[in-house]
Amino acid sequence: DQLLNFLLSTLKDQSRTTVKSLLAHQQITVNKTVTIDLNGYTIENKTANNTTQLGNAADECIVFYVDGAEANLTLNATNGGKVIATGDGSTSYYNTAVWVTNGATATINGGEYSNTADPENDGCDLIYASEGAKIIINRGEFIATRNNGADAAENEYNVLNLKDKSGSEIIVYGGKFHGFDPANNLSENPAISFVADGYKSVETSEGIWEVMPA
Repeated sequence: DQLLNFLLSTLKDQSRTTVKSLLAHQQITVNKTVTIDLNGYTIENKTANNTTQLGNAADECIVFYVDGAEANLTLNATNGGKVIATGDGSTSYYNTAVWVTNGATATINGGEYSNTADPENDGCDLIYASEGAKIIINRGEFIATRNNGADAAENEYNVLNLKDKSGSEIIVYGGKFHGFDPANNLSENPAISFVADGYKSVETSEGIWEVMPA
């Protein structure tokens, strides 16, 4: 992860890079246009002292933090790959795989995204957009420790989430979502659909929704 952060800091805008080794244990900040291919590897953050978006660094674990109007991250997964927000196992509960903010854009074209937060803690905004950001999901598998499935009434944090009244958006064209229906997102009040026009969300097995052309 330190190597990837260094690489990102030296890459020119519009650059592409492929993950070629296991990377872990640190937030990766993106503030330019970059394409990253997970290439079958796992990127995992096991810390809880990152960007203090919520005012308390001890409560945050973010893997990819995409920040600013010039930031545009594309995540590919040619040979698969995983992004995991683990946290430190004690104090962190805002464990987020991809956080896009301040007018930035991210496009997810595959891979598995998950967090392993303590299910007794509050937050599992696995994929999160805030402050005018945009997230496009074309493919991928999304698994949060807590989600808005059977216990929706008691759970305010979800697999995909927007900061309220922030002008942000999430558009879903594909993907598999565990315990979460992106066409009926209960994190918003009233519930909204993240599914793109011309697409639909189908429960293909119990508690698993997949987005496909309508």
